[in-house]
Parts: sequence; C-alpha cells; structure tokens
Amino acid sequence: MSDKDLLTTITKELAGTQYTSSSLIPLSGGTANFVYRAQLDQPLPDGTKSVIVKHTEAFIALNREFKLPAERCVGIPLCKLFEESILKALDGFPSILDRSKHCETNPQEVLVKTPRLFSFNRETYTAVLEDLPDSLDLKSFLISTAASNNVTQEWASSIGRALGNWLRSFHHWADNETQSGVAAEMDKNQYMRDLKFMVNYDALVNTIDKYPTVLGGSRDVFSKVREMTAAELSQKDGNGFGIIHGDFWSGNVLIPKVALEQPYHLPIFIIDWELCHCGARALDLGQMFAELYLLKHFKDIDAATWIIQGFMKGYQGLDDETAFRVLIHVGVHFIAWAPLIPNWGTSQQVEDAVRLGRDIVTKAWEKDRSWFEGNRRTLPYWVVGSNGGTFCTPTSMIVLLNPPSISSLDTYHVTEHLQAMAPSDKKKRSHLKSKPSSSKRRKTAKAGPEAPGQSEEADPQSTIPSQAQPTSPVHSSSSDLSYKIYDGLDRYGDLEPSGIIVDVELPADIKEYADSTVLSISRLRNAEQGGTESFQEQIAEVNSRRSMHHEWVGLIHKAILRLKLENSVSFTTVEDKDWHADIQPKLLQSPKNISRPDICVGLRELQIREVLYHKSDDAVAEEFWNKLKVDGGVISDPFAKPQYLRFPFFIVEVRSDTAGDDLRQTQNRAAVGASRALWMLQMLSANRCEVKSAKPKKSFDITNLPVFSFVSDGATFQLWVHYRNIVGGESFGKIEYCSAHLKSWHATSEKACSKILKSIYAILRWGVGEYKIKVAEALKSFM
Repeated sequence: MSDKDLLTTITKELAGTQYTSSSLIPLSGGTANFVYRAQLDQPLPDGTKSVIVKHTEAFIALNREFKLPAERCVGIPLCKLFEESILKALDGFPSILDRSKHCETNPQEVLVKTPRLFSFNRETYTAVLEDLPDSLDLKSFLISTAASNNVTQEWASSIGRALGNWLRSFHHWADNETQSGVAAEMDKNQYMRDLKFMVNYDALVNTIDKYPTVLGGSRDVFSKVREMTAAELSQKDGNGFGIIHGDFWSGNVLIPKVALEQPYHLPIFIIDWELCHCGARALDLGQMFAELYLLKHFKDIDAATWIIQGFMKGYQGLDDETAFRVLIHVGVHFIAWAPLIPNWGTSQQVEDAVRLGRDIVTKAWEKDRSWFEGNRRTLPYWVVGSNGGTFCTPTSMIVLLNPPSISSLDTYHVTEHLQAMAPSDKKKRSHLKSKPSSSKRRKTAKAGPEAPGQSEEADPQSTIPSQAQPTSPVHSSSSDLSYKIYDGLDRYGDLEPSGIIVDVELPADIKEYADSTVLSISRLRNAEQGGTESFQEQIAEVNSRRSMHHEWVGLIHKAILRLKLENSVSFTTVEDKDWHADIQPKLLQSPKNISRPDICVGLRELQIREVLYHKSDDAVAEEFWNKLKVDGGVISDPFAKPQYLRFPFFIVEVRSDTAGDDLRQTQNRAAVGASRALWMLQMLSANRCEVKSAKPKKSFDITNLPVFSFVSDGATFQLWVHYRNIVGGESFGKIEYCSAHLKSWHATSEKACSKILKSIYAILRWGVGEYKIKVAEALKSFM
C-alpha cells in the first residue's frame, strides 16, 4: 500500500466521526507506526482543534519489505492493544505538576501527563489520541540550535525534576493493589518484553565481536549480565519490579517547540506505550539516563546532563541493588546503541562510548562502589565529559540512593550522585563529632563521614581573627596532612582533617563571582580561537596513542602559552618536570618529598616588585619583600620557590601513570596545590594586620579571592574553583580550603575544545587583571 493509498484509507475511516479531517499531516512515527496530525473539520466540544492519528500495519513504516505481525501489540486473548489498555488505565492517573520555587513572581510550572486516548479501532489498529500542538520530542528539541544555545541549567533541571517526579509517581501508582488487573494484563506483553531483551542484552554479547579489543576481556561478565536479565523476564513484581513504560527515553517525551518562550506553564506528554510490560524498573531509568548522556557525549549538549541532574532529584530514593541495576542498563545501552546511531560522531567517539559502557557494566556488576566514587566526574556528569560526563565529567551516572540532605541538588552533575555509593568511612575521628560544616559536601547524609563543625551563620567573608593565625595546610608541622598525600591521597582520611575539603556544594556568591567576573561571556567570546582545531587534533593524536602523563602535561602547557594576552608579560608558568626540554621557561625539579603541581600559573615577580619599589633604594619595600619570601614562601608558588613566579592563581594537574591513580586522586592533588595558593593570600592578609602603618581598605579583602585549577584524565577536562572558608561553632578560627567543581568537558569535539581554551583564556585574563590588581592593592597597603 502506497503512502497516498494509506492516507486515503485513514481519511475514510475517520469520515463520519467527530474526528473527520480533510488535513492529515504525516509525522515521524515509531518503527511500525504511521502517525498523522489531523486538523479537525469541527472542534471537539472541549475546543480541541487537532488530534493525533496512529495507525499500525503488518510492516515497518520505515521499510515496507520488513513484515511484522500487527498482533504484536495485542493482549492475547483479550484482543486489545497493550497501548490501548495502559492508556485507558492511565486516564485515571493524575497529571504531575512540578512547581519551581526559584521565582516568587512567576513560578515555573511543568505539567507532565499521558495523552488521552479518544478512540481505538481494534479491527484496523487505528488510534486517535490527544495532540500537543506545535511540539517535538525532547531529543530533537535539545539538538536544535536554538535550544542548545538558550537552555539554562535552571530550566533544564526543572524539566528533569518534573520527569523524574512523574516516573516515580507512575511506578508507585502501578504498585497499588487497585492496579493489579492492569499489571496482569501488561504482564502478557511478552513479545515486546522479549524484543527489548533481544535488542539490548543479546546485543551486549553480540557487540563483543565488533569491538574485540575493547570488549573482548569482558565476555564472561557480559554473559553473566545477560543470564541475570533473562532470569528477570519472569519476575513481574517485588522490589524494583512492576509495570514499566518499556521505552522511556527522550524521543518519547513531547515538549512545545516554544517551550523556552513560555517557561512558566509548560505541558509535557509521555507517549508511545506499546512496549509497556512488567519488568525491572531500572530499565526505565537506565534508558532515559543513557540516551540523555549520549546527547552530551556526541553533541556536547550540556542541557542533557542538567536534565539528568534534575531527574534524579525528582525520582529520589533508590536502594543499592536497584542503583547498580540502573548503572548496568546504562552501560548496556551505550554498548548496544551507540554504534547504531548514524552520522552522530567520529568512530573514536563511538568507541569511547562503548568503552565507557564496558567499564560501567563491569564495575556495576561487581558492585565496585569505590570505582564509581573515584571516577564520578568522568562518568556520564558523569555524566560532564565522560566526564560530564564530558565524560563529562562527568559526571557526575547515576544513582541517588537516598533523598539528598542538601537543598541544591540541582547543581549536581549525574556522576556526582555516584558518590552516594561510596563506602562509608569507618574511621572514628573524635574531632569530627561536631555539627556539619557549612561548606556542604556533595554527598548524601549516609555517604561520608561527619564534617568538621561550623555554624550555619558563619560568614565566609569574615577576616581572620587575630587569635587564629593561619597555618599552611601542607607545610606546617602541626598539620595533620604530610607529604604522604602524594603517595596515596585519601579524601576523608588525610584531606578533611587538614582543612582541605574537596567537592563541596558551590556557594552562590562564589558561583556568581566565577560566572560573572572570571568566566563572563564577554571574556569567553574574546578568547583567541585560532588554535582550537590544532588543540583538538593534538588531543585526538595523544589520546589515540594512550600517551603518558608527561605528554598530556606538555600539550596543556603549550596550549596555555599559545593563548595571546595583551599583557601576557604579567604572568608566567612553571612545569615540575625535567623530561620536556622544549618547554619554556626553564623547568625546575622540586625535592622528591615536596611534589608540585604539574603546571602552575602565577604573577611575574617583576610586575609585583614594580608595585613595591617606588625608587631603586626603597629600603622599606626591600625589607618587607624579603620578609614575605623568608616567612614560609608567602609569595611563591606551591611547594617551590622559583624567583619569578609569585601568587599562583591557576594550576593544572594531570592523572599520573602510577598504578592506582585515578581522576579522584588528581582532584585531590589539585585541591592541595590550590590550598597552598590560598594560604599565601591568607598569610599576606595576616602579615598586613601586623604592620602598624597598614591601612587596609574596608571594601577590599584579598582572602576572598579564589584560585582555579584544571584537572585532566586523558581527554577529560574539569574546571574547579578553590576558595577559603572560616569554620565557626566549636571549631571557631579553623580555616577550610574548599574545592568545588565548575565545568567538565570531554575534548572529542571542536565545541568542547573551544570551551576549554576559552575558559583557560578567561582565567588568564582575570589573573593578570582583577587578581593582580587586588594583590597589588594588598601589597601597597603595607607601604
């Protein structure tokens, strides 16, 4: 039957009903469905002017030579389409309204619902459904140029939260005893249940031969995962099982095309229920998370990961078993489907997705909580770039074991929720018995040790009290942290007792400063982009060779030096290696017991000395300059004292080649280096207080300046901000050096590489601009 003949047949079928239409517009449908939007000749009594007409034939809509039994959607022996049955049942399921409270005057309302089934002809398999006019699926919406450029994190998070809330409510509704009849009927949809198993878990094993180098070593685990899933097919209820949508992904979520123009009252439809059956609830969550993350991986669409963040907040509360099961399905989806998406990315991007899927499946099968904790920012931010997801980072995939204990979960990256799976710290430390620190960790209440005490009213911008002189977090003999941290950093065993707190909830004022002052749009747009293509090519080349640590460090260092600043003379860099002779300036080798950051960027000494020396024989300036250098290396870079780099503001750490090193350890090293840089600013402020003639400006406080770091694990890049915080309460006077994640990228696309270079450029501009000016003001106040 031709398209014209089919259209004529459907038009005749509708004639004489209240759905009579002389205008049927073909829409993109499912595999074997023909879908049209019918403009009604006469509006329905409720004012409806258009409906969706969905027709099924015994062949695939996209390939008429491929025959399918139309009965695949019939509940034998009830002779009903399962989609008809579930939509009729869901007619009594309330729409889920999610209200965002971030705007008092115009609170955003997102209404999630299933379309109404107006009629169904069981002889012709033709359904008439409620229409969401001028809409498209969420996947297409996110891919569109307008959406990708204009979607905000807050907006995307609210969409995700509404979807998560809806899915949780649907699963709970289906568990109600009153829906037992619906469950019994959906359990008969064995054709679609088995089909879903085949295209995912059979494909998991079959794909091994397509990527033998990547997947060959995982054959045993994949076979066990397939066997487990096969055994699940007979389970229809119990913990983590029940009625599921069966095809829950971004392509089956409808959203108005003008959603960004009407952000306060937004309807969303959940469509295509033909695969609805009884099975593991993890399949609904895993498919949605995986599909959204692939948008980030292949198209670098940040909004996709933001939706995941909000979704997890909306769904909430998975137990460990279900959480790992979700992760397994996420990994399976990457392996089974990433190679099938035509023209989405390079072969390397596809292989990276398959490799990530392998790691997730394997580690989730082994229930290796420590692996997910250590790699949470390189997982689907994870999803930010790999890491994030990026794998990117990362983030952060995907499990929220318990409702979050903090209020700003919207800022999480997918993988960041994996930290909730980290093993609890069994160590008993009496000095951690006080109230939780206001530098809130990105962690659920059960996920980690108690935090150092701090009053919720503590002012993070307070000046250091005279009785609480700062001590170096790494050099002081009284510090709990020794140089052993570079041999085996433990985030909670070594860092937190020393006041170095990694992965905190980003405070609003720090985020505002980073976004508006340091990484402002104007600075990002002004970045020199001539080297983006070269940078991307070098990353691809180095990544393909599985290059060593020093090659990645050299690549990043050269990228920094290539960025042209009008006043580039104001900053300098050093690299703590002796094997890359072509890198300038001269390389310095630190003592073995005092490891330094891989790359450190700070102010040139010449520029700072010019601030202090009003004349060549300025004895006062000379004396104080020497005092600053002698007293603990206040103006030097972390852990070394080259004579030209002062007051570091940007450091880079790259995952080392050492066995057991991972992204988490690299983050820790960056936090240690940044804490030392913050300590210098702190000491400068403290010393200023001891100078009788000092007249610091009340509106200026150098201790509030942040510093930044880049962390790299291969092609995964993360940007962190580090700042100082004063802990109040029982630990009054204790200084915390806090580290918070800002952004992540997986540098496999030109867009991601451009963002990386722009961010570095913006930080350098800030360093030789506002940062240098404020440091200069502090130094001048001594004179």
